[in-house]
Amino acid sequence: MASIADRIDNFFIQMEWPFERIDNHLWVTRFPGDIQVHEVFISHDEENWITFRSVVCQAPRAGCERALQEHLLRLNGLIPLTKFCQMEDGSVFAMVDLPTADLDYSEFHVALTTLANHVDAYDNEIMALRANPDAHSSLLPVRASV
Repeated sequence: MASIADRIDNFFIQMEWPFERIDNHLWVTRFPGDIQVHEVFISHDEENWITFRSVVCQAPRAGCERALQEHLLRLNGLIPLTKFCQMEDGSVFAMVDLPTADLDYSEFHVALTTLANHVDAYDNEIMALRANPDAHSSLLPVRASV
């Protein structure tokens, strides 16, 4: 059986998706979004996991942290596979993790395309919440009027 690194190369080739193999554990690819080109880093580790991750935005401005964090938590509960998180420096990433055991083309394809679709679908609102303390999440519960 081919190594996981060779299998990942082949998955990209099958998808006809451009990529750069940095080493035997790291790849980078890009996709055009509606407001920017996003980079996706794909890595695998000795724990037998493959991780797809893409930076969505830098750390939130002062006064925006809470609204952004609440939005990301609500978003994570609504969408499958992709999870949005904040790193130690405050930047927001979208991530998908899969076990490498029995990883096949369809799983790789779904993970990469799902991540790309979710980043592109949700980055506008995440970036607005990151930058504008007066912005409100579209995921806030609607209060019933009595």
